[in-house]
Amino acid sequence: MYSPLYRGRLTNHLPMMLESLKRSGVSKERMEEVKMIYINSRKLDEAESTEVGRRFLTLRQQHKNTNIKEFLKDKEYTIPSGLFHHFIRLYFSIGNKEEELSALAYFDIQSSEHKFKFAKTDNIKASLEKLSNKRLKVDPIFQKPSTMDKFNVIMKSELKGYFTETDTYDLKELLDIFLHMFEETRSFYVLHVLTGFQAIIGLSEYLDLEKYLKEFYKYAQIYYVFEDYFGHRFDESIPIKEGITRIGELQDAHDIKLMYSLNELWKIDENPLIEKIAAYILKG
Repeated sequence: MYSPLYRGRLTNHLPMMLESLKRSGVSKERMEEVKMIYINSRKLDEAESTEVGRRFLTLRQQHKNTNIKEFLKDKEYTIPSGLFHHFIRLYFSIGNKEEELSALAYFDIQSSEHKFKFAKTDNIKASLEKLSNKRLKVDPIFQKPSTMDKFNVIMKSELKGYFTETDTYDLKELLDIFLHMFEETRSFYVLHVLTGFQAIIGLSEYLDLEKYLKEFYKYAQIYYVFEDYFGHRFDESIPIKEGITRIGELQDAHDIKLMYSLNELWKIDENPLIEKIAAYILKG
């Protein structure tokens, strides 16, 4: 069993990537090929060989009787930790008891609480436009590459005053916002907003979705302003059915997870941007 982290703080995406491929109907032979490419390129650590890995194994044992719904009752303030990976891995674990134990243990290791209050708005798209315009005038200086270090820089910048929240959220409206965020930035961070959003929705029978979406949107805004904007639109498109059929052609873990999430998000709303992003992924 591999450690959930490698090279210190990087997330091991192997279980999430393989489950994405499995659920998409990719052959065992191709899954094995992609698995070995990932393992060899990342040089994953065996869990027993590292301190964090040994802690992970201990936590797995402690979660043998954990009820996921009870576990998630008060975890909404952990949402921004590590680009939502703790929720994404938990989502992909459902139905596999051994992987559920691993996902819960990883959740404990990766998550920490963040509580921020932002100004209330009754028009999140208008508020987001103001944030976007402000970002064009502000250039955050990131001294360190880690996500949470960047997060802290943003939260100390003048951009903080432009983040907003509201009391209720519409899934289709949020999906449209997040898809446009990705089109504008092509950002690694906004990619995780999309996969994290889909995972939170996928866990809806285990958590209070409205409460979680309220927290999720707060931090989606923050990750949105990590990167500069491209300023041009996607022009190519493919049917999402073709995208999910061709998911086995991909070998990058993030591309695989994003394609899987796009197919699931299509079930919420047949937004044309989903098929444009699918084409973008396959084009590489």
